[in-house]
Amino acid sequence: MRREGFEEEACAMYPAESGGGHRLPVLDALLRRKDTQTAGVRPFKDTESELALEAYIEISKERDARLDSLLAKLAKSQKEIIVWGAGTHTQRLLAEGRMEDLHISAFVDANPHLQGSRVAGRPILAPLELKGHTEAILISSYAFQEEIRAQIRESLGLDNEIITCY
Repeated sequence: MRREGFEEEACAMYPAESGGGHRLPVLDALLRRKDTQTAGVRPFKDTESELALEAYIEISKERDARLDSLLAKLAKSQKEIIVWGAGTHTQRLLAEGRMEDLHISAFVDANPHLQGSRVAGRPILAPLELKGHTEAILISSYAFQEEIRAQIRESLGLDNEIITCY
């Protein structure tokens, strides 16, 4: 941005909570153009970001279509499942009615603030409470799917069937 004539007015970097209790870095910056002789200068059209956003939207549509297919197959099978993840991903699927036909016995989440409460009328368990459960586990997370799979197998030593959304 300096190369384009901007100077920093304010800048902050801090961790922010994401789903599953993980912390991700966030950068906020307020920039101001240094030279005031830019009146009449035409703004630069950023076609690169536009194309990237369009590609992202298409990929997201394809991903959602595959997820809908998976959820439909799970509903049709009437398989009893536990959904791992009670955060934004799951909340979105529930709000959109995309999980309403699933046979969910419970939810699991590593976030202690969610444990012990209920979502969609079912309890939210701590991961350690899965011992003795035999239901298949649907991992409802995009960002942390592989970490959750490793936790189920390696940390908890569970051999439940694992179903991934992505």
